[in-house]
Amino acid sequence: VQLSMLPKPPQNINNYLCDHCVIPSLYLSGDFVDYQSISKRNVLFYIGDVSGHGSSSAFITVLLRFRIAQMRREYIRGRYAAEFSPAQILQELNNDLLDTGLDKHITMCLGILDNTNNCLDYSIAGHHPLPILYEKGKASFIDPGKSSFPIGLVDDAEYFNTRMELANDFTIFSSI
Repeated sequence: VQLSMLPKPPQNINNYLCDHCVIPSLYLSGDFVDYQSISKRNVLFYIGDVSGHGSSSAFITVLLRFRIAQMRREYIRGRYAAEFSPAQILQELNNDLLDTGLDKHITMCLGILDNTNNCLDYSIAGHHPLPILYEKGKASFIDPGKSSFPIGLVDDAEYFNTRMELANDFTIFSSI
């Protein structure tokens, strides 16, 4: 079930090549990746790692994917009331996860790529190792910006948007 929820790699979405490789483990886990168009110019992507193993962690990945897809649909239809930003999405996911009472948390990196100005807006919720940006022949960790908690730990957690300009040719990669 988990493998069937992953996007089919590789995909060219709004002039960005999106790809991933998953090496299945012997246990159910909460590692997840997704990427999808949210407009003609924007691509949403995220990498998540749910705490623990087993069916409860796997269930959280289903909840995560469902809620992000729901927010995406509301945004595309013009019914998303709040600002559609990485930090706002993480805030809503934090509230949702705390409401489940499942005593799980998720580390995440969530970003929105914009192909009109070649920018990345992102927010990091306790995800380590940090994603790596490769551009102009150099690799470096993405600046985490302000510190933030993993999703599902505390109800007063704050998440912060960070923006960076990207070179015309770049790669962002991460491991979980």
